[in-house]
Formats: sequence, C-alpha cells, structure tokens
Amino acid sequence: MNKITSLLLSASIASGAFLVPTISSAQDALKKRENTRYYRVINLDFKPGHTDAAWDILYDKIAPAVRAMDKDFVALDWESGPWDSTVYITLDDGYGSLEYATSPQSAAFMTSLAKLEGGEDAAKAVMKEWASHIDNDSSGLAHMHLPPPAKDK
Repeated sequence: MNKITSLLLSASIASGAFLVPTISSAQDALKKRENTRYYRVINLDFKPGHTDAAWDILYDKIAPAVRAMDKDFVALDWESGPWDSTVYITLDDGYGSLEYATSPQSAAFMTSLAKLEGGEDAAKAVMKEWASHIDNDSSGLAHMHLPPPAKDK
C-alpha cells in the first residue's frame, strides 16, 4: 500500500472510532430523564438582626400555605456558610414550570396564602415583609433521582 492510502485508511478508522461514541452520546442527550423530581433551590441570606423575623414568616406563614396545597415544604437553616436558609420548591411541571411569567404553582401558592391570611392584600403584605428581611439570595435548579417504580408481580 502506498503512503497516501495508508494515511487515508488510518484517518477514516480514527474518525470512525470517534463517530460512533459521538452519535451514541447525542442520542443519550436527547433521552428525557425518568424517575426524577425537579426543584427550584433558593438560598437566603437575611439582613443582620432580621433572621428571627424572617424565620417566623417562613415557618408560620409560608410553610403552612405550601402545606395547605398538599406540597412538601423543605427548608434548611444553616449552621455555617454564607446562607441563613435554603428552601427547596418542587417544580410540579419540571423545568416546564419556568416557561411561565407567573407559574400556576406560584399563583396557587398566593391563593393559598391569601386564604390563610384573610385576603389577597394581606398575602401581598406578608410577601412584602418577607422580602424586606432578605439581604441577598441565590436561585438555582436541581433534580433528584427517584427509585425506579415498583414492578407489578
């Protein structure tokens, strides 16, 4: 075999070796995740001297409104690090929840809070007061892998 033919054959083998994994990876990337739950994760840093007041609103007003919607409420209060609390909010429609200016889930929360607080204006006042205690926050998205569904026997 001449030198050019050897080089072409080597190049095609090398490119073929890389092509198959690339195609497989692209197909895997297009596969929708199964058995996952999606969350909005909000880290909160309260203004100095505002932590107790913020926690009162979080646990006495926000948590009951979420639970009244039959939703889990998960908040962690940090012992160390830059954040005072982290709240995990399940995204009912997965990342599709983010397509809304105001998601149906957020609207349902405000309705639930208004019911507990005695009206829409009272609910807005709670949220305004809540925001007044926050010095800094950070929001991100996460997912959790769930156990596979039980198989019928």
